[in-house]
Amino acid sequence: CKELNDDVISQALADGEIRHHRYPEIRDRMKHPLKIKFAIQKTRDHFLFLVRTSPPHTVTKFGGAFIRRDLCPFELEMERQARIDAWTNNVKIGALAYGVRDEKLIKFTGIIRPLPDGYADCPPRGSIPEKGIDDRTLRVVIKNFSKMDDTLCSNPKRISDVPWQIMVMPK
Repeated sequence: CKELNDDVISQALADGEIRHHRYPEIRDRMKHPLKIKFAIQKTRDHFLFLVRTSPPHTVTKFGGAFIRRDLCPFELEMERQARIDAWTNNVKIGALAYGVRDEKLIKFTGIIRPLPDGYADCPPRGSIPEKGIDDRTLRVVIKNFSKMDDTLCSNPKRISDVPWQIMVMPK
């Protein structure tokens, strides 16, 4: 934190709002990641902003691709749509040529790899391939459990997000 030269982070570290340790805590510190825990989310977001925007120092402090701030709902929707577009384009051309970075669809350069086994059968979360829409229907069935012969059924409706049976039991 000292390399960042930031008063907010230094004060949070002095106040004990930032805790850190190596995991697992075994002798060789170079082979184990440093775990940092922030008590306040705003401090964490500020720290990540500084790590990503500060010029590099002799001490390596770049956050990897797995470190990122919490996204707002609009950014989450943009990332979800980009993931769906990347999956669709990859399946269409039969190779891994598209991906997602910073909520945007990107095209990979260099050697394009073939699709892994089962990639086309496993769409990203939040999307349904066109072929799977027709076979998902929902029918509401209301049964009178005191008299098992009384049953009300609704007309079947097509849905895209509930692929399993739902049963509501009265109290």
